[in-house]
Amino acid sequence: MKPDLKTYLDVSQYLQDIYKYRKQHRSDFSYETWASELGIKNKSYLRFVTLGRRRISESLTLQFIKNLELNEAERDYFEVLVAYCQAKDAVEKRLLGKKIIELSQKPLTQTSIDAHYALLADPVMMKLRTLLTFTDIQKDSARLAQILMVPLKKIEECLSTLNSLDLINTDQSAKQEATKIPDHFKDLGLQTFYKNTFQEAAQALALPATERRFRSSFFAMNASEFLDFQAKVNEFVLSQLQTYNFDQLDDRRLFHFNLSVFPVTQAEVQNPPAEDQFEKK
Repeated sequence: MKPDLKTYLDVSQYLQDIYKYRKQHRSDFSYETWASELGIKNKSYLRFVTLGRRRISESLTLQFIKNLELNEAERDYFEVLVAYCQAKDAVEKRLLGKKIIELSQKPLTQTSIDAHYALLADPVMMKLRTLLTFTDIQKDSARLAQILMVPLKKIEECLSTLNSLDLINTDQSAKQEATKIPDHFKDLGLQTFYKNTFQEAAQALALPATERRFRSSFFAMNASEFLDFQAKVNEFVLSQLQTYNFDQLDDRRLFHFNLSVFPVTQAEVQNPPAEDQFEKK
């Protein structure tokens, strides 16, 4: 299979794999052949470039793009990847790294669905619905029960509910890849969902440290700062959803990410100015 550019964070490794790929499909392919295609006179120079021992010039970057027949999206990624791998300044490298992540992510489109009590009250339901978005898993009840570690009868009940809510297709695949549920705090279904979530998180304390992570902090915020905090959290969560937005489960496990923030003190009431504490004469 041809190397997928957007899975690489090292341009020299990508070029080495491209060389191996072409060599497999054409036995007489060599650095000399490739150098000729790129308009490079010295094959040793090209070899050093692919090994990361020589810098890739702007003109050679353009030659690689043409030679590799990269599309527009791949071209943008390749140019940023070259700059990232050759950046000497830490700040520049960090900014380019962020750009690489943005370019490598698959666009995430979330569809709003109603907060049905039947969908949210059962802890298994949302896990199952998420699992059904992956294209490479067997979607028969027995296999799903095995993956989620729940009784077969429970899976069959949940599938029936998802079908009645029109959230799965006839082949039991999810109708929407990514969904979101409006956060109406007084909704009984959401309240039940979060209560179940916190209970499961407490039970997860018994898991090996390599399989779970907990972190707690205290910091002070006023109303305006709290809104800013929420915006940053939403941005972070969306970024993670995009980063780990896979079509296939492969050897991955489904993880549940929880985040809660709430006040633990009352707001301090400011004393009125001293002159207001006395009656005016």
